[in-house]
Amino acid sequence: VAQRVVKAGVASLYPSLMRTYRIGPECDRLGVLLHLVNRLTDLRLMHKAAARAAVPDSLEAGFHDGNQAAMKVLINSAYGYLGAGHMALFADRRAADEVTRRGRAVLEQVLAALRTKGMALIEADTDGVYFAVPPGWTEQQERALVAEVAATLPSGIRLEYEGRFRAMFSHEVKNYALLTYRDELIVRGVALRSSRAEPFGERFLRHALHCTLRGDVAGARRCFLE
Repeated sequence: VAQRVVKAGVASLYPSLMRTYRIGPECDRLGVLLHLVNRLTDLRLMHKAAARAAVPDSLEAGFHDGNQAAMKVLINSAYGYLGAGHMALFADRRAADEVTRRGRAVLEQVLAALRTKGMALIEADTDGVYFAVPPGWTEQQERALVAEVAATLPSGIRLEYEGRFRAMFSHEVKNYALLTYRDELIVRGVALRSSRAEPFGERFLRHALHCTLRGDVAGARRCFLE
């Protein structure tokens, strides 16, 4: 269990790389795919910013968040489309490989910068990185660190401060549990939450995770015995 966890994420990494380095299918002479990626990415970032600025849990916040989430699916599918082989009109495996190569380079740059700053790395994927900060750090210090690392990235690649958490249990990449500073539990990944799980098993796991993240070992044992 890691304490004082921060998440920093690259906004639309693969689409941003396609835009920044003009990576598109060789056969698309009119640049149609990149034009769509450009437009939808701009719209998504606009809706994402509007959702953050809106009153939390309001209708307006939900509207903008729903729009940005839908656009994220479309934008991210552009990279998958490049690698779809003969199924897609604009498929280009070479271009798809170039996107992933540059994506790995950006992520490595972020990780190296955080290591240099003495942060404890927990897990990373194509969306960003979870890391733990030293005791006593404030949210302002966390935001300043992310902004400092973001300033070192190539133009067009945006590293964003996505949140802070009291604790994190990392089972494996994309399978984790987070405890917010408001004592709320967030569980992600099929290894920890499955639609096929029995209700009693799901209740036990959530309770046990909550106890574990708060350091309540006796509480987790009681939950198991019950």
